[in-house]
Amino acid sequence: MSTTAPTTEDRLNAAFNALRTQGVTVNFNVEECCRSCATAGMKGERIVWTYAGQVTHFLFINGEPHEDTWVEEDCDYCVSAAACNCDLTLRLAGRPTPAEELFVYFLTPGGAGSEDLARAAVKALTDQGLTVEWDGSASSAVLVLF
Repeated sequence: MSTTAPTTEDRLNAAFNALRTQGVTVNFNVEECCRSCATAGMKGERIVWTYAGQVTHFLFINGEPHEDTWVEEDCDYCVSAAACNCDLTLRLAGRPTPAEELFVYFLTPGGAGSEDLARAAVKALTDQGLTVEWDGSASSAVLVLF
């Protein structure tokens, strides 16, 4: 019986599943026109999420991370959640390229306990053997390095 090492996709999924068992909602590739719009709809939950709304869409090919490049058409740039009323038409602009990093964001109601949620995300990711960087600030994303 042969065993193979877990892929990066396996390890990331295991980390996110560990967070789910702690009552954290995990949203992958949130597609909004801007991060402000994305976070505007995330209320009342402890959420860990990755963003795919501007330019790139994160995916796995044979278990390894890649990015698709997307082009936004017919959309006014949104500077705040209140200003977001655009209708995006997205088209694939290029072939997937290997991804070197992934930003993981975190959100709690009113921001209370955000650092604790980020620490839980860092622990879940590093427990799966993934390399992360985070400066300990509630306003900074956790960076996963591949």
